Amino acid sequence: MRNLKGQEGFPQIKDITEYDDHDMIVMQHLGDNLRTLKEKYDGRLSLKTCLQILHQVVISKNMIVVCR
Repeated sequence: MRNLKGQEGFPQIKDITEYDDHDMIVMQHLGDNLRTLKEKYDGRLSLKTCLQILHQVVISKNMIVVCR
């Protein structure tokens, strides 16, 4: 995560720590998440928004997605 510091579209990392055997990252809040945006626009995202999200994912070669 530290190698993403200063790259466009990534939050600023404030702290990386461990608490009760759990790793934690404290980072800058950038805005609404995808679920909130989807709810705000009646359950649908425009083609333009989807393409903008895709563009961010494609140009972020170091992006790590964690799904739990």
